[in-house]
Amino acid sequence: MKKVFLVLAFCLVFSLTFVSAKEGLVNLINEHTYVQQNNLAYFEDGVLILEDINLSGEYLINFSVPRLTNQYIWEGDITIKEIDPEKGYSGVRFCIGYDDATGNYINLILTKSIGVSANQRGTTPVDDLIPVSKETFDRDLEEGMTFHFEIIRDGAHVIMKVDGETVIDKVFDEQYNLFTEGDELNLGFVSCYCVFEVKNLAVYDENVEITPEPTPTDTPAPTEEPTDTPQQTPSATEKTDDNAENGGISPVIIIVAVIAALAVVGTVVFLISSKNK
Repeated sequence: MKKVFLVLAFCLVFSLTFVSAKEGLVNLINEHTYVQQNNLAYFEDGVLILEDINLSGEYLINFSVPRLTNQYIWEGDITIKEIDPEKGYSGVRFCIGYDDATGNYINLILTKSIGVSANQRGTTPVDDLIPVSKETFDRDLEEGMTFHFEIIRDGAHVIMKVDGETVIDKVFDEQYNLFTEGDELNLGFVSCYCVFEVKNLAVYDENVEITPEPTPTDTPAPTEEPTDTPQQTPSATEKTDDNAENGGISPVIIIVAVIAALAVVGTVVFLISSKNK
């Protein structure tokens, strides 16, 4: 009987520890999340939809993640709706950090057919922070395709994965380690002659302990002029399903913890009553 008690006690401790660990990985994307330019895109049932985007140029769409630090995980599933078939550099860019002192931000780039890259955009454009290459990403983006992206940022070190495979692993020079803690322009997508939607969007930051409730702001996001210069992109991890929508602890985990607790209490009572007999 003592062995049974020890097993049940272990289950209780494990369950409570697992619940505690999940509290540090709350999805910061929730019903309060909004896009900065609501005339270009919007959230509907957790899906980021580009409504008025067309194939005539580049559009930056920032979404709010208050209190974010530069140690985060960002992921989601992107479906290509339309893409310019004539421009190899068209595709999806990921804004991974914004410097409000200079107005510059860093893009990771997935192109239609010439590979991956990274650049700086804003007031001082700089190309080829990562030269365009097909070495790690030799796929074509086509209408109707869906892929999963993951971007993991730890300060200047950025990793990007597409469908689980690393396509960028880069430590940026300090001058390009752009991020303004707490600024709502740090994260966003750039549509380059491409229309897409994003499902299962999630951002995790272990330094942010609670789900924020952002207040809309009139502060304009940095804009990007259309250009025929090839652009490029980086990576992320840690995926959930239900948490991506509600940002909470799984009910299954809570139920397991409660059942384990009740089992331990019942065992203790049984042992005490047996001893008294």
